[in-house]
Amino acid sequence: MGLRDMIYEARRAKVREERKKQALATAAGTLAGVLVGILFAPQSGKETREQIALTAKDTSEKVMEKSKEAGKYVKEKASDAYEIIMDKQEEFRNSIKEKYQDLVDHGMTELSPVLNDIEEGIDKIESKIEELDDVEKE
Repeated sequence: MGLRDMIYEARRAKVREERKKQALATAAGTLAGVLVGILFAPQSGKETREQIALTAKDTSEKVMEKSKEAGKYVKEKASDAYEIIMDKQEEFRNSIKEKYQDLVDHGMTELSPVLNDIEEGIDKIESKIEELDDVEKE
């Protein structure tokens, strides 16, 4: 595991801990509100039970809504991260292609004089061979 991976995992753990704290704080606040409401409500038992059921339903709906919001947030952040990674990958790929092309271009310009010299040398050798062939035929 590289340093980047370790940093990434540490950040993810920190985010998870923060989310746990937020969820616990929400649950504790809801529970405290329900208890205070029950203790200080001037209602009959039946009305209190109905109120508890209504509060529980409202709380579960709020929790579901917050969960959906958190899911959307995570999905958006993951999508953003994916786009950033893909952009960086494309930049890296283009950089490599440019560097490769520079090397090829540089290499070809450096090799061109050498290739010309080699071709001239081959031509000279071929002409010498032809001269030797002509001398042998005479």
